[in-house]
Amino acid sequence: MSPYTKSEAVLRPASLRKATARGSRVYLGLCAVLVAGHAGCRSVPKPAPDDGKVGDGQPSLTEKPPMDAAAAAKPALPPGVTLCEAATRQWGPWRAGREDIRAVALLLPKSCFDPQLRARAADACAETVGTTSVTVGSGSTDGSTLCQESFASASWGHRHWIVMGAHFFSEGTLSGGQFSVELLSTGPVLYLDNSASDRDCSKSARGARGTPADWATLPEDLAQFLCAN
Repeated sequence: MSPYTKSEAVLRPASLRKATARGSRVYLGLCAVLVAGHAGCRSVPKPAPDDGKVGDGQPSLTEKPPMDAAAAAKPALPPGVTLCEAATRQWGPWRAGREDIRAVALLLPKSCFDPQLRARAADACAETVGTTSVTVGSGSTDGSTLCQESFASASWGHRHWIVMGAHFFSEGTLSGGQFSVELLSTGPVLYLDNSASDRDCSKSARGARGTPADWATLPEDLAQFLCAN
């Protein structure tokens, strides 16, 4: 029992009252550790759940940063494909869909890539850059050689084409050409093959052997777009 009466406790020095308070807190701490659950001890509050923060409110060093959902959703390019970029070539307002690009990529013969790899590369690149007008390629680490394939859309009235250019760069020398594929209701059909760049794309050459029968009826700049590199 305290040696002080109720009236004396009021008159105790402030320093003594503080010491008594500190003693009470020490007692409660020891009680919680040594005799937890004893009826004479007060219940000790449970620690707050860990929110990943250290004492100063900063993130814990062991906390993993959140993953960028947009970056995680981007498809990876197939092995061996080192180039993926948006292209700017287009004729007319229409732009091919990804299914159209895949169909044309599978139709055309091997150039830089075999058809299956080309279709996967073009599709992954289109999703990455947000357009089907893309260029994909593969080359040496020192940049001395590069083979690239590009896709572009063309339209005139109700007609639609996809142009795939294939070009090979080696030590300053450029070679290659392009294919033009028309999209029909029955599927994609090769319209013009100038993959060797040996075809005369001039207006006077229209109607020559091996050229589409209706090539001469197309607008001149469209005919050039479908034929020239």
